[in-house]
Amino acid sequence: MSSVSTILGQTDFSAGTTSSRSSEDKTMFLTLLVAQLSNQDPLNPVEDKEFIAQLAQFTSVEKLQNIDEGIQDVVSAYDRDQLTSAASLMGRRVISSGYSVSKATDAEGKPATTPLLYTAPVELTTCSITVLSPSSGQIVYAEELGARLAGNYSFSWEGKTSSGAVAPDGVYEISVTATDTNGQKVLINTEVYGDVMLVERLDGEYTLTLSDGRSVKFTDVNTIGYIPTSSSGPETGAETEAEAAAEEGSAS
Repeated sequence: MSSVSTILGQTDFSAGTTSSRSSEDKTMFLTLLVAQLSNQDPLNPVEDKEFIAQLAQFTSVEKLQNIDEGIQDVVSAYDRDQLTSAASLMGRRVISSGYSVSKATDAEGKPATTPLLYTAPVELTTCSITVLSPSSGQIVYAEELGARLAGNYSFSWEGKTSSGAVAPDGVYEISVTATDTNGQKVLINTEVYGDVMLVERLDGEYTLTLSDGRSVKFTDVNTIGYIPTSSSGPETGAETEAEAAAEEGSAS
């Protein structure tokens, strides 16, 4: 809650600063106008048309300032709503658009990786997976998956290189390429999932940090509480965390 309060405090300070500047500009304009009227030559006063034009200018400036204040209020309200919504995801599992997976070694020395979800919009003749190192962009692992029916799939990397060696722990990027029955390239949408551990605002956007260290944008989150169940065939439905826990309990 401390991080949430800090961000809200920054938003309030920004809005207060804008309001203060608008008030100062209005006061300065009125001061200059009064000074002009007080020091004008009695034998050559300001013409009515010029005076009316100045008043109209002042009115326009004031209206623009009021509009700007209204827009700032709307932006602040939207920002608060986004923060509240993002904070409500703390500790929850989310699925987000993305292409990064993590690889870690557990206490028993076994590699564990996070699955990648991908969607075949049409029937595919070929489909291939490529695992890349984000630091160097080099190919770590590649696999041909063959033909695919239209549907949702998940891919779990074993954490090894193409030569069979164990890859270092860390975050990797996965690329999915495919062609349809006409031999045309098909755009494959990919998604990742994980448990939200931290909410931050970076570069004007709210970012969710997952338990394995990966980060996803709050605006890229598509689903909450969904766990993939298939790695080889099309997904036929969704499974909640409670259902997954129940299945694990019955299996044990």
